[in-house]
Amino acid sequence: MSENRKNSGVRIDKNTSSLEAIKARAPHWIHHTRNDETYWGGVIYLPECDCSECGFTVTRERKRCPHCGCLMW
Repeated sequence: MSENRKNSGVRIDKNTSSLEAIKARAPHWIHHTRNDETYWGGVIYLPECDCSECGFTVTRERKRCPHCGCLMW
């Protein structure tokens, strides 16, 4: 096993959930939301979203952020 691949995992501390550790490690889209009591669940996820790395807002999800170039998962 190569050294780069062995160190590329996600490290989880005792008081951290695995979901939070993955979100901190991997770039992802953060969707804008709107509260709507008539909608099931009370929250509507809008197509606009922000890059977790640079905060750039796009109108829909893409494979890469057009601002910083991060590959999303």
